[in-house]
Amino acid sequence: MYDLNFKSSYCDGLVVADFKFDKYGLINNDGRLIYEELKEDGEVVNVIAELRYEDATELYSFNIVVLPPSMDTVEGQLNVIDKAVAFADEKTRTKDYLKLPKKAGDISLKWQKKMNYRGLQLIVLGIAAIAGLVAGQKRDAKQASKKLLEEKERDYPMIVSELSILLAAGMSFRKALERIVHRYNAKKEVSGIRPGYEDMALTYRKMVDGMGEIAALEDLGMKSESKEYRKLAMLLSQNLRKGSKDLLDSLQKEEQYSFELRKQRAMRAGQEASTKLLVPMAGMLFIVIVILVVPALMQMNI
Repeated sequence: MYDLNFKSSYCDGLVVADFKFDKYGLINNDGRLIYEELKEDGEVVNVIAELRYEDATELYSFNIVVLPPSMDTVEGQLNVIDKAVAFADEKTRTKDYLKLPKKAGDISLKWQKKMNYRGLQLIVLGIAAIAGLVAGQKRDAKQASKKLLEEKERDYPMIVSELSILLAAGMSFRKALERIVHRYNAKKEVSGIRPGYEDMALTYRKMVDGMGEIAALEDLGMKSESKEYRKLAMLLSQNLRKGSKDLLDSLQKEEQYSFELRKQRAMRAGQEASTKLLVPMAGMLFIVIVILVVPALMQMNI
């Protein structure tokens, strides 16, 4: 047996309907069956339908046989299971436990606890948190590496300028590098660590420890992330190897190039800073517009 379709009105609300039964407790007013109260062999229920249209009223009476849903339907199977559980509950009402039935009609039942997904949720959240931390660490490391490279590139023009001045004064490359490193170490506590000069200090320490000048410069070029330092290392090592007299001219050209590059980077940084300021400026403009427009609209409404 299926639920009946009893509506409170028909014909787009023109006809009002009211249903009454000679046996209550089996069917709701909207036609839904109360499965718990249905008997296995069924019952005959007389239904009286009262239809009203304006001042006209009509009564219709008809009988229906109310049966529990068939076992071929999901509703019928659930109804049998509910009755079996209710019977087991009634049977063990005075006991401290409920023994669930193993059969309901012709259906074999197997019970198990409902799975709690909280543990799985915690695992998924934990994996997501770890992935977020790893991604954050990678991002922080990438940003730190980018910042370090930018600081090295800011130091590059000064290093080339000092090398050019000292070599023009007649010093050898090693003595010039020694002078630069000693001057940097003397001012480091006040001015702070400067990554570009740290690379030059490391190169000088390798020379002091016995590594050749050319080998130390080539090592600097291979390990440096900046193309400017690789270019400087190659320039110095080639001139030391060949004994070229054009080293000063090459350093002066590199000095001019590096300062020009530094100026371009400063201009680009200024443009990026001005671009970042557009968002707060737009926000301030919106606030000003609201301050001006809202009072005007309020006065118009008045």
